[in-house]
Amino acid sequence: MSLSRHVLGVSWVCLVACSSESATSARTSVREHGEESASAANASAANANAASTNAASTNAGSANAANGGSANAANANVDADEARVGPCPARMAHVPHANVCIDRYEARIEDGRAVSRADVLPSAITSWERARAACEAAGHRLCTVAEWQGACAGETGRAYPYGDEYEPGRCNTAEGLGPSEPKALEPTGRRARCVTPEGVFDLSGNAYEWMADADSTGMTRALGGGGFSVGGDEAVCVRRSPLWQPPDQELDGIGFRCCADPS
Repeated sequence: MSLSRHVLGVSWVCLVACSSESATSARTSVREHGEESASAANASAANANAASTNAASTNAGSANAANGGSANAANANVDADEARVGPCPARMAHVPHANVCIDRYEARIEDGRAVSRADVLPSAITSWERARAACEAAGHRLCTVAEWQGACAGETGRAYPYGDEYEPGRCNTAEGLGPSEPKALEPTGRRARCVTPEGVFDLSGNAYEWMADADSTGMTRALGGGGFSVGGDEAVCVRRSPLWQPPDQELDGIGFRCCADPS
């Protein structure tokens, strides 16, 4: 009995002590495990924050690069007319088969010089003499009939700057307007589809254009292009009957553009 009690007592003591130690170990294990889990969680959170920061920086960099690229592209487009292209001066197009450089837009006279640029009203109450002087002041010259017609008709001899079939409204011509719409001069390049493959605008319609050639008498100078008040056969690249006017006349609707030799 007493041995049994002693054994049982020892066993009970051991059970209590062991249980106590096990509980302590368990608590220690739980605490350590909890600390490890917390550390792991904190590390994960830190990594997530770092990843988010890096992603934000990457996105910001990508956005800046994209915005910078768009801005650069826009600037490139804005500056395109200002740059010399191939053998031609700035704001001129090269027409290889006619061996000439020609203003991309009808000219405007500023401080006595001819200037060719988009979205301005061209000088269209201009005498031949004033047009010639303005081209020369800009370092250019008036186009010859052969050069002007070559730029308009192209190497294939098309009827209009854009093709063989007349399209009302494609250029600033009378047939392209409704009955209540005013027939008037428009800013250069306003009709984006009224352009040759080489990038020369408004060779049909908008304003008649002076050319360098004189008639057989030397008393008049050639005109081309038609104007905003005509259309169809009157706005072709090569007219059946040439138009001529005295060089000192300044008539509403007559403008010009300049040409230059390729270099």
